[in-house]
Amino acid sequence: MQLRCVADFKLEQWLKNNTTVKHKEYETKSRPGSKPCVLRCAAASMRGNYPEKEEGYGNQDSYTVEEIEEGVLAGVFDGHGEYGDDCAEFVRDEIGDVLSDKHKEFVDWSDALSETYQTLNKKSHKEKDFDDLLSGTTAVTAYFGEGAIWFANVGDSRAVLGKVDQGGSFSTTPLFVDQTPFRQDERERVRAAGAQVMSYGQRMKGAKEPDSQYWEERADAMGADADAGTYKLVGGEPRVWAPGKEMPGTAFTRSIGDKYGEKVGVIGEPEVLRYELKEGDRFVFMCSDGVHDFITSQRVLNMIIEAGALNPDAPPETALAACRAVVAEAYRLWMTHDIRSDDITIVLVIIDPQ
Repeated sequence: MQLRCVADFKLEQWLKNNTTVKHKEYETKSRPGSKPCVLRCAAASMRGNYPEKEEGYGNQDSYTVEEIEEGVLAGVFDGHGEYGDDCAEFVRDEIGDVLSDKHKEFVDWSDALSETYQTLNKKSHKEKDFDDLLSGTTAVTAYFGEGAIWFANVGDSRAVLGKVDQGGSFSTTPLFVDQTPFRQDERERVRAAGAQVMSYGQRMKGAKEPDSQYWEERADAMGADADAGTYKLVGGEPRVWAPGKEMPGTAFTRSIGDKYGEKVGVIGEPEVLRYELKEGDRFVFMCSDGVHDFITSQRVLNMIIEAGALNPDAPPETALAACRAVVAEAYRLWMTHDIRSDDITIVLVIIDPQ
């Protein structure tokens, strides 16, 4: 496989000292009857801007792009809590080896991915270097194998597929629905495990737990199921609480870590999807909510096109330029609407048929 890396870049002001990027290129093997392709992988991750924090705090987002057996694994991990950066880095550093081991035990990549996530969750609980009682990470990954992509996800980071039709028009399709208490199935699951679902304000005021209809109406009114704009929900989104406790308070229902949250249904078992590659499939991007809180998938698509990254003959830097543009735009929008910004991460995998 070919591998190409591009050095870290610098942007103006905050982005100058707080963003890292990488670029890699791989040639994948194909199944009999399918065509080989080249994967151009780029990533950018920027530390959030938190004026209230002391200088020297870390980026709680991490990402990976690595070769696993004869395929490529890419993923985004958005940490949270006091040890969120440790949790995200732990998953980033461990996932490749664990997945490779699990694939020897479970031949199907879907099973291997599911077991990998759950193994990492258990290993996180036993770590001596950090405490995941109230810390953890999201994890959205894509394994590009022979003729297919296997996706796995816990939390509210996102994976999106981009394709082009015969007329040359591009479109995007989300691969998962965020695992949050806004989802009826997830809300019912954590409640069955003993959780109460309330906003932060409701919990702090000692309010009565709203019924499911309340959250359905709130989701419709505030656009919680929209492609972007979830930033406006901050403070009012449903969270997972232990009865009578002010924790864990997670705004998601699945994660790796969050040992306390497991008592009330916050689990490390991922949703897994196998996608058969088709003619016209051109890219996959994965991102933390630092991106999708403000930027729609369509806008990301536009920036990928504007960077020229979908031209098979384009230089490697075009995929990287697209990631840089997304990070810069997300940061601009955060600082336009707030005095701070979240950590911002995107991984882009361009699929070039040969």
